[in-house]
Amino acid sequence: MTYYIVSEPTDDERWNMYLLYKLSFHKDKIVGVYYIPRIRYYGPVLKLDNASDLSDIVKQIDTNMFNVSLKMICMRCGWCCEKNCGAFMFEHEAESIELESWSNVRTVRLYNGEKVKIYYLDSGRYGRCIFYDSRNRRCIIHDRKPIICIVTYCARYAIDAEGNLYVREGRAINGIIRFKKVQTGYAHGRDKEHHNNNTSTT
Repeated sequence: MTYYIVSEPTDDERWNMYLLYKLSFHKDKIVGVYYIPRIRYYGPVLKLDNASDLSDIVKQIDTNMFNVSLKMICMRCGWCCEKNCGAFMFEHEAESIELESWSNVRTVRLYNGEKVKIYYLDSGRYGRCIFYDSRNRRCIIHDRKPIICIVTYCARYAIDAEGNLYVREGRAINGIIRFKKVQTGYAHGRDKEHHNNNTSTT
């Protein structure tokens, strides 16, 4: 299998939705969200046998380049789920969710002209995701979470291939994100396996 990165979002909402829509059918191929210093890339990485279905939105990267990348990890602070989360699902993602009614549904046009429905999840208090369990700080539909939640990270904490923990320092400058190693051997078991073998940790 080969590693691929995804085209970057732009100011065109139709293109951004198109990226997410296409990725939403390949969730099982996403190995995580990474920062790859050599090319200043921050975003999802996929591992594919064949990229023909995604050829217009992905680009192959060298395995050695991937091996020295940093994988973003979730510390379960709840910040991105608790307030003004902006989370949503595409219609095919929402089909597996048992919900009596959706309070906010919108039809959007994608970059290729196709129209799709999106179901907003931020109708909880202060824009909280309706599927976020605040008391236990967890997603109650973790195994069915939408693509937007899979590819969105705060880029604050990361691990390398050896399981060492890094924390982000300051803002990105010209695409460069600086990280400082704060703990050696932080990630064990699933966390460390994920970076090498692509099993989910979030």
